[in-house]
Amino acid sequence: MSELKHTDFMKGLSELIPEYLPAKYRRFHLGETRWFFQVYFGRDRHIHYEVSRANAVCGRMLEVGLHFESRDKARNQFLLDTYRRYILELRETLGEGLVAEEWDRGWTKVYEAYPSEALTPEIQSFAAQRLAAVIAVMQPLFEFIMVGEKR
Repeated sequence: MSELKHTDFMKGLSELIPEYLPAKYRRFHLGETRWFFQVYFGRDRHIHYEVSRANAVCGRMLEVGLHFESRDKARNQFLLDTYRRYILELRETLGEGLVAEEWDRGWTKVYEAYPSEALTPEIQSFAAQRLAAVIAVMQPLFEFIMVGEKR
């Protein structure tokens, strides 16, 4: 099992993810950097799906989720609170490991985390599949919320 460099792991996700996404969501914007991979729809890059890797007490973790990182802290909290109202349904589809929480700088997120000591092509494929699943389930809810917000 060969290990990928962190930057190659993140860059490679952009090539993998379209094959796992529903056709409706294959047109997206990228916000990748050396440290994380981001996908967003529309014009607001501050609301994005992200794959990142973090150090945790229990070891290195691969995080996959939806981040609300607007400068408007109240909007981030509103989006988090709305997703929390649907957390049981989201967990039923995506799995029990889904977490919805406040984060840093008034940002919030809905995500899942997996142990990941090595960044292998198999883990990269898994991350692309999980991100696609998260998008397929969470983006329709986000679109529904935005319609309600515009009224």
